[in-house]
Amino acid sequence: MLATIKDKYGAADEPTKTSDGTHRRRRFLESEVKRDLHICVCLLNELKSYVVDEDSLKTLRSQVFVPIHSDARDTLKLAPLSECSYCDDEWLRQGMKNVLNAELSYYLVFLFYWKI
Repeated sequence: MLATIKDKYGAADEPTKTSDGTHRRRRFLESEVKRDLHICVCLLNELKSYVVDEDSLKTLRSQVFVPIHSDARDTLKLAPLSECSYCDDEWLRQGMKNVLNAELSYYLVFLFYWKI
């Protein structure tokens, strides 16, 4: 299901040609994005009970997708767990300038506090 949600929004990132010849990215309603984010979080909470040792975590790393940081509220971005790093609020406040100026080889995962 996480892969399906990733594909839904990944396909939306591909610009589509409109009747006037311009290219536009598909946009989603904020309520739809929130709903899909909520589904992702519920699935991830369920999956965490299956991580009982290092081997089970290794198995899930490439198969599980997590929501990653995005400034856009009309889309949802997901990346493989193996390409992500967690970031908490305090670390972000202290080091955001360095993060924004650095070229990262991984995605940042934030806690979202949207009302759903």
